[in-house]
Amino acid sequence: DIGANHLSIVEFTKHVAMQGITNRAVFLHVSIPGQDPGAQDLNPDAKFPTMQALGECLVNVLDKLEIKYALGLGVGAGSNIIARFGMKHPTRVLGTILIHPTSTSAGMMEHVRDQIINWKLDSVGHNPSAEHYLVFHKFGYHVEKAKDKMKALEEYKERLHDEINPRNLRMYVEAFMNRTDISQKLSSELVCDVLIITGSKSSFLHSVETMYTHCNPAKCSILRIDDVGDVLDEAPENASQSILLFCQGLGYLTSLGIGGNRSRSGSINTPEKHLNVSMQEYDKPNVKRLSLSARGEHSDN
Repeated sequence: DIGANHLSIVEFTKHVAMQGITNRAVFLHVSIPGQDPGAQDLNPDAKFPTMQALGECLVNVLDKLEIKYALGLGVGAGSNIIARFGMKHPTRVLGTILIHPTSTSAGMMEHVRDQIINWKLDSVGHNPSAEHYLVFHKFGYHVEKAKDKMKALEEYKERLHDEINPRNLRMYVEAFMNRTDISQKLSSELVCDVLIITGSKSSFLHSVETMYTHCNPAKCSILRIDDVGDVLDEAPENASQSILLFCQGLGYLTSLGIGGNRSRSGSINTPEKHLNVSMQEYDKPNVKRLSLSARGEHSDN
């Protein structure tokens, strides 16, 4: 998401509630250009990629690492990128988990806020006003009124100062601000299974629900967590449980119970080869269990 990088996902996967999943899955983290810790200033004359370009080019990462299929997970601006990836390359995506996603273009008020934040990040670096906007974007409107969230708030501010290059962040904010509207294409082009997760205090709650209404109802589910701004930081147990159930619905991680523990022991007879396999083997991703059609795949040209 803007104001964060892949380390926020790394932190989430280390939570005890995610232990069962992380022990049986491989996470491939992709950092947006210039957003990684300690990054130097990007060339100001170079054009920062659009949200559409970022989404489409993710397939190059899979190709380079010789990964045929992936389940996409993105947060905020990252979820918009993952959705675009799923729409462009449907045969490479097993499913998408979108946390606080948006599918519409930036509204007028968002444009005004982003123009102000861009100017301050570019001219004077991080400052209280810029921090306030980014914290609002990440944690939601009511975060400063909740005493139990102050520790998370301060940690986020400190991480923002230490990890994100402000001028590079400005470019990412600008790309997100200039995103195109994909709402009308969702029902026909985002053909994989979709899980949308959001908090009732998310600053983009309305946009998230708008995106959900445009998705194929047979393919998309939404989870709204009450009294939460950032679901990964404030409700990791709820988020991890939903992710696990979503994966199990796709035929993966089926031996894990609620909380990430093994739900049973023994063996399962697989109809593919009529062989008994252990639970550990059964948990390993097996793309043969999911039939993917090339229908809807876009040309890379």
